[in-house]
Amino acid sequence: MNLNLIKLELLSFSRILIPLNMDSAKLAKAERLIQKELSDVLKKETQWAVQGTIISVTDVRLSPDLSIARVQLSVFPTEKRESVRAFCDDNKAHIRFSLGRATRGKIRRVPELYFYIDEFYDRLERINELLKK
Repeated sequence: MNLNLIKLELLSFSRILIPLNMDSAKLAKAERLIQKELSDVLKKETQWAVQGTIISVTDVRLSPDLSIARVQLSVFPTEKRESVRAFCDDNKAHIRFSLGRATRGKIRRVPELYFYIDEFYDRLERINELLKK
């Protein structure tokens, strides 16, 4: 029974890694499109909920079958990062619906969205502080 479970896990893992008729150029184009449209959607959706913040979509990574999108968000001021991420997680379905309306006719399927905070600039600032010492 454990052997069947391991085989099932291996099969499902290999399904994620094998591109389903999606070359890297088309995947990159879809990532750029989703990044641009999602940036516009978030600007409209968060203007009333988290006022006084600047939210930018720094990166979007899609799975090869376009079913999952990992979205990296950069938030200024940094004190509101967790509230922005919580807002995006709570309103994930509405944001996905708005993204679908914005990309209608451009992509076939709107991916499931997972939001992460991009901490690149925090690390860069910390490195600069350490170098100054």
